[in-house]
Amino acid sequence: MACGLLMLLLPPSGVYADAPPIPDVAAPYADTRQDTLLDIEVRDGGAGVTRMTASVGDRGVGLVRVCGQACSWVGRLDLRGIAKGPQTLLVKAEDASGGTSEAAQPFFLVPQPYVLVSPTPGTSITGETVQAQVTPYSYNLEPSDLAIEGELLTPEGESLAVFSGQGSIDKSIGLPPSAGAELHYRVNVYDPARNVLSEQLHRLYREPAGALEEKGRVPGEIVDYDESRILYRTEAGDLLLRQEGGGPDPVVFPALLGSPGFAALTPQGAAVLASGFESGSFYTWSEGKLSLVREGTGERGEARGGYVFYDEGDGVHRTVFDTSTGLARTFDGSIYREAALEEDGGLLYVSSGSIARLRPDGTVQPVADGVGEASGLAADGEKVLFASDRRLLQAAGGTVSELTAGLPVGAAAHRAYETRGGWTAYLEEAAGSLRAVLLPPEGAPVTAELPFAQAEIAGLGTDGTLYLRGNGRLWRWGPEAEAPREVSSDRGALKALGDQWHKALGDTLFLVRGTAGGQTGPQWPAGGALSAPEIGHDAAVLQWQPAATGPAGPQGYTRADEQPGSAGDRVTAAVYGGGRGIAEYRIYRDGVLAGTVGGRENRFRAEGLQPATTYRFAVEARDAAGRVSTGNPSLSVTTAVYAPPQEQLLSLVRRTGAVAKGSVLELQVRAPQAESLYGFFVKLKYDPSRFKLMSSSLDSAFGKESADAVLGRRGSGGSALFTGVKLGRVPGAGGEDLGLLTLKFVALQPGEGQFLLQPGSQLMDGSGQPEVLKEPVSLNVTVSGSGGGA
Repeated sequence: MACGLLMLLLPPSGVYADAPPIPDVAAPYADTRQDTLLDIEVRDGGAGVTRMTASVGDRGVGLVRVCGQACSWVGRLDLRGIAKGPQTLLVKAEDASGGTSEAAQPFFLVPQPYVLVSPTPGTSITGETVQAQVTPYSYNLEPSDLAIEGELLTPEGESLAVFSGQGSIDKSIGLPPSAGAELHYRVNVYDPARNVLSEQLHRLYREPAGALEEKGRVPGEIVDYDESRILYRTEAGDLLLRQEGGGPDPVVFPALLGSPGFAALTPQGAAVLASGFESGSFYTWSEGKLSLVREGTGERGEARGGYVFYDEGDGVHRTVFDTSTGLARTFDGSIYREAALEEDGGLLYVSSGSIARLRPDGTVQPVADGVGEASGLAADGEKVLFASDRRLLQAAGGTVSELTAGLPVGAAAHRAYETRGGWTAYLEEAAGSLRAVLLPPEGAPVTAELPFAQAEIAGLGTDGTLYLRGNGRLWRWGPEAEAPREVSSDRGALKALGDQWHKALGDTLFLVRGTAGGQTGPQWPAGGALSAPEIGHDAAVLQWQPAATGPAGPQGYTRADEQPGSAGDRVTAAVYGGGRGIAEYRIYRDGVLAGTVGGRENRFRAEGLQPATTYRFAVEARDAAGRVSTGNPSLSVTTAVYAPPQEQLLSLVRRTGAVAKGSVLELQVRAPQAESLYGFFVKLKYDPSRFKLMSSSLDSAFGKESADAVLGRRGSGGSALFTGVKLGRVPGAGGEDLGLLTLKFVALQPGEGQFLLQPGSQLMDGSGQPEVLKEPVSLNVTVSGSGGGA
């Protein structure tokens, strides 16, 4: 009983536990002058510290624990935008039980002049505009004295757009049709004497909406990615990790330790080869800890599965490192002509005219003998591809066979040939042209003539889907497709994650929408285009020719419930009916889904647009199996300038009912809102073949003619001018819906006629200030043949 009571009185674990040691800040030194990139180092206090953060004001960063012979926590904090003067670095340590301790380190922020520029390097632009933002800081000049000039250029230096301003810039810059997949972004800042204070030039990417769907963006350039993680490099050079599920992005490798030449995700975390002042170093990162594995390495590395294969610093030896166990195996690379890392950590290599496998357990498995100067190894299970001169050979089951003798000059593994999931793909030159060849696991090969002279393989799927780079574009082809179809630009890193393909370009990860199971998705008709028959200031109506499943026909498509008729019938069906087999159309605005319509519709109203703004629209077709179209039609639309509806200065009112031929039509010119009105000038047009002006008189609400007002009139041939003026010292006319002028016409012949108050008509107050009619005011009148009208 006493023992049980004692246990009840004990506090929960950790309530009175000691907090972690107060952080021991090694850098920066206290009360020193620091620039905007603040390098931080905290000596490792041990005692179970699991997390260390550093902050200045509301700006913070997670520190990474680096361990070699000793451990410390390091990181870099970007202080751009924080005011010059005394600042305090706050370092916070946290242990597994939630206990915390803090240390404060004062310093003086004395930033060198700098310029914040957006978009930052590596940004992917998916729309038709670039939002240029430029703000200089810490210059000893008034902002208005700083001149900013910017320019968007092609990689060859051709100017696409220019912009300028004083002090700072925040402008939307439209991209011309000639803008390609890569843009160079130049920003210069000048003082009043035109001396260059800052000059920046960096690269942007442009990937309009089409077969790509944006999955996520990071504040830096993507280095590697998998199903749930993105490894990226910030503008300051740090490597950070974005993980599915949210939370802060931990620092994987701080730039203050060196420049990463190779970095890749591993199942346990990440691996980095970084170059320092004298030699390279190999690091692994896992669960917030960065470990120095090896100093004195080379810069070349590759990762497969949980293994990393890297060069030693002597240029001869190479090492395979198991990131799950920390075990390393080092080999004499001089005896290998070529070696490739395999998923299980083994090596496939060429030595003394033979190809063999070095298994992880140290045993050697012969693959092929007598291969001479073999190179370019690519393996899929027991099947191995290799090149000899321009011949592509395959070793499988103890035999070697030739696949082609026409490899392109300089062919390399994974670029000119690839094997995966039982499929083999290669490029072949034949009869002066280039073609792609697909060898299925069983059955006859499939070939396609390529519409470009040079190409390389970008990826091969386990379903036989082949991605190619050629002519600056990325193309997709499969065993059931007649020819490759354009997907996107050829920039970026393509990777298959499960049964879906993704592409990383700059700061953006895209999903490649398209085929599944090697089957072709919906196709657009030849010459099919997206149009905008109606464009307003806040909306636009889009229209397209329908897509259809199956091969595209030159005349368009018929609906599933229609039979082909004449060419004209087919065109009508394409314009007004849905494409056969289409489940829905998805409409994208600047790369973002704007809405969907059913497969039998071919119009969409895009609403919520801003006036005088350019948008890029694209339409994508999706069939019932979930396959989507590629090479989707797109269109740039610029909305109209918004003109607020003007309250009418004047109105035309019909005072008589039905009008028949020979009857009298009475009209009034009125002022809906008038105050202290002393005069008016009316310009009227009408159809003289249908109406004849008989008389005109002032309305009594304005004044009595020849008593307190006068009316002037002239005109001929369907045009008439009327001037009314108040006389003497009399009050101005005013009130709602004030009558000004009464006109009587005789109807001459049946039909519809129009009366038009023309722009330039005026109202004048007592000071002589005119209000001018800017938009015409019309009134339509129908004359019947006899005895009635409308």
